[in-house]
Amino acid sequence: MSEKLFDVNQQISIKAQLPDGSIKAITVRFPTDEELIERGRRIKVVTLNLGRGIQETVDQDPDPADAELINKILRMGEGPDVDEYEAYRIIEEITSSSMGEAAFDGEKVSVPLTAPGGIKTAHELRLPTAKEKFTYDKQFASVRSQQNKQVMSFSLSTAGDLYDKLKRTATGYAGDIVPIVHKQAVVLALLRAREAALGSAEVNF
Repeated sequence: MSEKLFDVNQQISIKAQLPDGSIKAITVRFPTDEELIERGRRIKVVTLNLGRGIQETVDQDPDPADAELINKILRMGEGPDVDEYEAYRIIEEITSSSMGEAAFDGEKVSVPLTAPGGIKTAHELRLPTAKEKFTYDKQFASVRSQQNKQVMSFSLSTAGDLYDKLKRTATGYAGDIVPIVHKQAVVLALLRAREAALGSAEVNF
């Protein structure tokens, strides 16, 4: 029996709770990179500055555009619409992944990723240089200050570009197509592994 591959073109059946409270199976497709990049631009992390060095992160309500993304764009077939709260849950669920421990082999790093449905994928990359890491940190997150709060947004395309630059091989994908949300997850795992490998400085006087 051949190993199952993650296929961005495969239809996905998922249970959804409708606004009337009932539960119904609906069929959606996986979002394209462009759709995920645009959605990423809309998601903001808002941090309130409460004074005396105290900060509080404010949970944002789901964007109504998520309901449009599910009902008008990703939805396959007819059926009742879902609201933005259920649409948010569905998008988060189908684009989620879990990461295994990164393994170093000389200048290469192997990063395992498990996609929804338990599909196993593996990514082999080189480590980013200090300059590449600096450039990524500068471009990935954008912070704007507004009175007593900071608004942060993230650029999925920046993570995708770094992944493409560092990638050696990727297995577990139909057509060798790695979605940008997986690229972002792998890059974050890789950068965490890099920081752990570098460790903290040991200074002897």
